[in-house]
Amino acid sequence: MKTDKDNINTRKDISSPKSLGFKSSRHSILLPHTHVMFSRVSYAAFATLFLGISLALMLVGSVTFIIGFVIMPWVIGLLAVFHFVAVVSTFSELWRSFIASKDAPSQRFS
Repeated sequence: MKTDKDNINTRKDISSPKSLGFKSSRHSILLPHTHVMFSRVSYAAFATLFLGISLALMLVGSVTFIIGFVIMPWVIGLLAVFHFVAVVSTFSELWRSFIASKDAPSQRFS
């Protein structure tokens, strides 16, 4: 004769834990409820999520701007140094070619 305990362990209802199907109640292994229920997200939680995302993007953008603002004078200074070196190198080559043409014997094409 089945008792109430046997009926509870062998029920196949989705609201109760599932049994593996053993006959004896002391050998039955109860599995947790496997039905997944998705909860709805409230409008306030959704707005808070987007507020957090926008705040994170603003902070990252501000940090990037500060880094660029600090580094930009160094970049401009380095470009100015390279430009100065290029001008000196060009004048040096022009001066060498001018001096070398005076020292070299003139060639006559006849």
